[in-house]
Amino acid sequence: WRESVSDVTTQYTTIFLDRAANPKLEVELRYLLSTLTHRALDTLLGVLRARLQHVADATSLSALLTQLTHCASALARVGLDFRSLLPPLFERAVEHRFSINVKSATDAFLTTFSDAQKYHRQPSVVLCTPASAAVPPEDTLPPKVLHVPPPILASYPPLAIYTNAILAPLNSLRHLAPASLLLSLLSALDAVLVRASADFLVYVQNALATSATSKTRAYADD
Repeated sequence: WRESVSDVTTQYTTIFLDRAANPKLEVELRYLLSTLTHRALDTLLGVLRARLQHVADATSLSALLTQLTHCASALARVGLDFRSLLPPLFERAVEHRFSINVKSATDAFLTTFSDAQKYHRQPSVVLCTPASAAVPPEDTLPPKVLHVPPPILASYPPLAIYTNAILAPLNSLRHLAPASLLLSLLSALDAVLVRASADFLVYVQNALATSATSKTRAYADD
């Protein structure tokens, strides 16, 4: 796209504008060139609006932004510097991808509990490893490095898997992290964590209620 627009602009300028003797005709010729370049830019921006949200790899998204920035800088000499139009497009793409990833991670986490209730699986089987169920791990202090999950999570596979799934989109922000998205991304993360915590609490309460009911029936039978 850059080569095409650059070649057309350069050749058009050389053939028509540099040889225009009539000032009125030159104005009309410049208007035609401006119309063409803006139409080409609209086409490019339309493709970006439609396709950026489908770029799943944060590294590719960042690389694409770099290439487009270089492209806009190169075309600045012909009056087509569109760098200021890029941030909103990439911000929407980052926000969309982050929201989808944390939501998918939460959906998978909560499916574990819905399946456990459906098939009447005990929390000791669902929530922890057999070794942890036999000998619960002792409480540990939070890690000094806050971005490193505590090792105790390994004793609770669903929580460990969910933690890794949430950390993945957070880590991807290292490649492209628009500062303007801070509040919206925090809001999206808070929303899924509230949902996960609420559903997890309901699962635990239901498990406790079921356990209490089973014990009462056992005592009654005795």
